[in-house]
This record gives sequence, C-alpha cells and structure tokens, in this order.
Amino acid sequence: IWIGTEGASLNYWNRKKDQFIRPEQSAGNSSTPQMIKRLKFDGASKSLLISAYNGGIGDYDVNNQRFSSFNFRSPESQQPLTVYDFVNDKEGTWWMTDPDKSFLYRKKPLGSIEMVNVLDAQGKKINLEVEALYVNDQNQLCLVSHQGFFVADPHTLKVLKQYMVKDVSYSANYLCSYTVTATGEVWLGTLGKGVNVLKKVGTYINFSANNGFPAKMVFGILEDDATKNVWLST
Repeated sequence: IWIGTEGASLNYWNRKKDQFIRPEQSAGNSSTPQMIKRLKFDGASKSLLISAYNGGIGDYDVNNQRFSSFNFRSPESQQPLTVYDFVNDKEGTWWMTDPDKSFLYRKKPLGSIEMVNVLDAQGKKINLEVEALYVNDQNQLCLVSHQGFFVADPHTLKVLKQYMVKDVSYSANYLCSYTVTATGEVWLGTLGKGVNVLKKVGTYINFSANNGFPAKMVFGILEDDATKNVWLST
C-alpha cells in the first residue's frame, strides 16, 4: 500500500512483513515530492504517478527505485504546478485540477501547459473549482467541483450535462470526492451535506441527516471489489 502524506513525502506499507518504508531520494533523482495530493499506480509499467502541492506531477519507478518529474509548470509563474487530481486520456492529453483556481490545466501531447475553462451552451466560460476528475466510458471529461458535477466534451470543452441537487443547501453541491461503482453509479462526497448518488438512469439523489446519513463531510469513497459495499471516510 502506497501512502502519500502532506509534509512527509511518500511511504510504503509492506503488508506481508508489516513494515513501513520511506523511499529516499538518491543521486540523479528528481527531488522527492513532499505535499502529496494524489497517487495512481500503473500496474503495467510498475510506476507510481504522483501529484503534489507546488510539485506538479512525477512518477516513482518501483523497480529502479527512482523519482522523476514531468516538469509541469505554471504558464504564468513558471513554478511547478499544484495538482490535486489528474488524468491522462486516451489521446495522451493531461488534465489537472487545483480547486483554488477557477480553471483546469491541460497539456496536449507535445504541447505546453494551458489554462482552460469548460463552456456553457452559449460558449461562455464557466468558472469551476474542480477537486477531482476522470474520463468516463464515453471518453467524456467528468468534473467533481465545488459547483456540482459536470460532464464535458474534451475536444470542444462544451458542458454536455450538469448535475445539481435542487432545493437544498449550497453544500449539497460542494463536491470533493467520488467513486464509480461496478454497476455504473457515481457516488460523490460533499463538504457539508453527506453524499450524492447519480444512478445510471440519470436520477441524482442526496443522502444526508434528513434521510438517514448523519455524516456531513465525505472525504473519500471506495467500493469493495468482493462485496460491492461502498465505504466512506467522513
């Protein structure tokens, strides 16, 4: 199990030996990221993709025990990006989020870092503070934001669908986490109003103290592969 920390870099728990290891920077390595925001393991290449606060995106080669950086920098300050979440789509384009900004970072293959906004039906920019994102089975960009859940065309950036819980407090649409279950449901954690569930048929429901879910803030969601139970950290 790989564990990212905010201040103590990267840790590895060997469950067989019940042993914690901290990979160290060595000569020739890129600097070790400290404030880690997201880890994604690539089983094919045996590398761990890492995004960090003021650290951009890099990877850790498990076999060779080496860190490297992709050198993703802000087009404004030329400082390493702050990246909370990221995805590399099938066309090789990187999409990156920083919820303290009202736009996304995009890097096309062989291109430079861009700051982009999704667009409404009239072609106007929408300012979204995006916590997390993923690409769905239709190759659409799915954005988990403080303004709700958005699905956009990655080529035109036009919003295709927008999901909002109506007639409740603002915090019901202040999203911060998600998981997509084996049945195709999207569970979305909020910062103040429990959890929202988007059914495959398009129904969008909020579960909070009003209907049996007492927790207000949901920071992480995972589905158990064996039981299909959904676990939530609150």
